[in-house]
Amino acid sequence: MDTLSLKTGIQTFSPAYFALAMSTGIISIASSMLGYHVISNWLFVLNNIEFTILSLLFILRVLFFFTDFKRDLSSHAEGAGFLTIIAAACILGVEYALLKYHFNWAIILWCFALCAWLVLVYSFFILVTIKEQKPSLEEGINGSWLLFVVSVQALSILGNTISPQLNLSTPVALFINLFFYLLGVLFYLIVIGIIFYRTTFFPMKADEFKPSYW
Repeated sequence: MDTLSLKTGIQTFSPAYFALAMSTGIISIASSMLGYHVISNWLFVLNNIEFTILSLLFILRVLFFFTDFKRDLSSHAEGAGFLTIIAAACILGVEYALLKYHFNWAIILWCFALCAWLVLVYSFFILVTIKEQKPSLEEGINGSWLLFVVSVQALSILGNTISPQLNLSTPVALFINLFFYLLGVLFYLIVIGIIFYRTTFFPMKADEFKPSYW
């Protein structure tokens, strides 16, 4: 790959690429629970490599192509894809906790995911709110908005996993994790209602049925 191609790849790097680390981590955890520990360990190593490379590309894009980064974050259609970062970090944290019992790394990843969630969610909603030109519901909403649900539920799951290691009282730990769980439920009720309205009352083209609608 030449320098120009690499530069273009970083500039156009999609925030939703962290779904690769999400899926790898999910299969790794499932493999471990089913007793396929060799497969699980290999996928755990692969997930660490994927997450590291994706994080590096993401950082480079923020540093050298901030305008493109901000454009995507303020996009109704693309902005929610950034939340794959939170889900991927939490899933990797669950791997560290359940597969390797390395709770320090799990705690670090949870703290990182929480900070990233606060920054990205508030930035996204502020940017899409203050935009002068906004897309129609047909163009602006898609299945990636369900990542608002996935990201907070991932925070709840990892938070519950590492709660005994945080030196928090049981009521406080339960409150934090229940808060994120119920926030995910609230997001789901809102987002799925909007998606149902969009798909039911507006025309849908075949290429609009993207994998993100899972």
